[in-house]
Amino acid sequence: MKLATIVLLAAVVMFLSLGAFAVDATGNLSVSANVQNVCSVTDGSIDFGTYDPASGSPKNVTGTFSVQCTNGGTAHIKLDQGQNGTGTLDAPVRRLANGSNYLSYALFSDTDRVIPWEGTNGVDFTGSGDMDEVTVYGQMSAGQSAIPGSYTDTVQVTVTY
Repeated sequence: MKLATIVLLAAVVMFLSLGAFAVDATGNLSVSANVQNVCSVTDGSIDFGTYDPASGSPKNVTGTFSVQCTNGGTAHIKLDQGQNGTGTLDAPVRRLANGSNYLSYALFSDTDRVIPWEGTNGVDFTGSGDMDEVTVYGQMSAGQSAIPGSYTDTVQVTVTY
């Protein structure tokens, strides 16, 4: 029994001695991530309502659509000339249609309706990370000759990021 005790005691002393000589080695773990700028667009609308060709004043309205981009991510929002439009992306001539009858209208990016919203350069946009409502300023000029009826058009919104 004495021998068993001595062997056990020797094993404990050896184990404790090994612990006393333990050394730590350290290193670093590099951690990274890349946040991608991502955008999406949700359909919107502009309604000119009832148009009176004899009013003598242009009809001004606003409409909206929504864009969501990564917080701080930049984009350009472009509007094409519409299904019934003529002209080019950088100088669109937009028209609402009722069969072969048309009403011209324009879309702007500013409240004063000075800066036309076109489809080449578009309008600068910075995302908040949330779904942001974007306002479009529409104008239909006065005195257009048109037959009664319902007129429509569809303009494509493109968000380039």
